[in-house]
Amino acid sequence: MEEILNDIFNTEKSVEKILQDAKEHAAQVKQKTEQEVTQRLADARRQAQEMSQQILALAQKNAELEKQKVLQQTQEENERLLKACEGKMKQTVDRIFGLIVRTSFAEKGND
Repeated sequence: MEEILNDIFNTEKSVEKILQDAKEHAAQVKQKTEQEVTQRLADARRQAQEMSQQILALAQKNAELEKQKVLQQTQEENERLLKACEGKMKQTVDRIFGLIVRTSFAEKGND
């Protein structure tokens, strides 16, 4: 009987040791997993930030290129308009000059 009790006692101690070891192992696994998750989240955040910066830089570059394109088109359109109006402007200046000259001669003639 005493031997059976000793076996039960020893078995309980063994089970307690196994449970304690399992708890410690589980705690280690949990801690390692949490560290890995934390590291992966940090890596994902860093990658997301890098991607955001790359996307922003590309968007800024594209916006600048579009701005330059629009400015160039506007300049070209202004030049076309000036060339188209050049003859009319010359005629208008000539008419104004003619009016000034005639008015000036008319005033001198009345003097």
